[in-house]
Amino acid sequence: MFYVAGKARGLYVGQTEGADRAFLFDPDPALPPGAAATPGVYAASGHLLYVRDRVLMARPFNASSRAVAGEAVKVADAVDYNPPGQSAFAAAGSVLVYRPRQHQRVATFTWVDRTGKDVGAIASPPGAFRQLSLSGDGRTAAVERRDAQGVASVWLMDLERGTSTRVPAEYWAGEPLWSFNDRDLSYSIASDSPPNLVVRNDRGAGPERRLTKSANIQYATSWTPDGRTIVFQAFSNDTGWNLFTIPAAGGPEQRLLQTPANETAARMSPDGRWFSYTSDESGRAEVYLARFPEADGRTVVSTGGGTRPAWRGDGRELFFITDDGWLMAAAVGGSGAERDIGAPARLFQSAFFNSLFAPAADGRRFLIAKPAASAEVVAMELRLNPLQ
Repeated sequence: MFYVAGKARGLYVGQTEGADRAFLFDPDPALPPGAAATPGVYAASGHLLYVRDRVLMARPFNASSRAVAGEAVKVADAVDYNPPGQSAFAAAGSVLVYRPRQHQRVATFTWVDRTGKDVGAIASPPGAFRQLSLSGDGRTAAVERRDAQGVASVWLMDLERGTSTRVPAEYWAGEPLWSFNDRDLSYSIASDSPPNLVVRNDRGAGPERRLTKSANIQYATSWTPDGRTIVFQAFSNDTGWNLFTIPAAGGPEQRLLQTPANETAARMSPDGRWFSYTSDESGRAEVYLARFPEADGRTVVSTGGGTRPAWRGDGRELFFITDDGWLMAAAVGGSGAERDIGAPARLFQSAFFNSLFAPAADGRRFLIAKPAASAEVVAMELRLNPLQ
């Protein structure tokens, strides 16, 4: 069983040994076109379990004919659902386990120095954050935050006053990103398509301007320093995540890097000559450096795994996070068409929340997200023979 997003969205059934697939039904037709529902789960009782409007449903399913065979019935009044497509329920034999309401892990932001010592807490309340982009002046953070229902929206946090302002958007909005000059803000929306690119000028206060309308998921990862081009990652069924560019004023997309591996998290160097990115071509995520826009002259930066590369403001250091939570720094030397990368050095280890961090322009301190203390515990419900 699997779910297809886009124009042909819905639950499908297919054979593991062939390309055959058959459409069953759209499990949640009330969702906006760009949203993704929960994949179906087959239960031994001969039912297909799925979520519709946060209600756990079951529909009779004939495994021999691979077709639904009746109307759906409600199994549970509510189930924890985190768009797009993640639900907290599982079935095995005669046992059903599910979380009956939303549960979001939350975090707080704080400034730390190069040793990991706290040097300034942010007064803003905890939130379920998923993305972070720090303005060049270090005063404003653009963040993706999930609400109690798991829907994402973009917020601008004033780090000095601790206040937050929501950027208006229809339904789902996330993956915000500041331009180098802090005047423009890009992010992705999912209202009539999978997440696609939009831009707002005037520090995010201008009107929303749509850049793309594609059947593929797209997230902006960097602006060029001149503000004319946006680098973004897009998902392909054939080659996974790949890197592209698009004019910030609108225009055709250009391929930057597309291989059978996943390329993500591209970050432009401050001089616009190079870009760092993450690739799993070696079998694990590593940080690489390549020329822009040729994507040649490639160098491996990390030595034992790395994600979320970020540049110091002068381009002389490249930071990233290891799998075990170390913030690393690699010195970057050279100029023009050549770069010399030093051996990565450990700065500090932390329980990064969703690996969120952003260096200040001078590289002397970092804005990081840390898990917030929470006494909330949402117990799982267990039911035996729920469909008999």
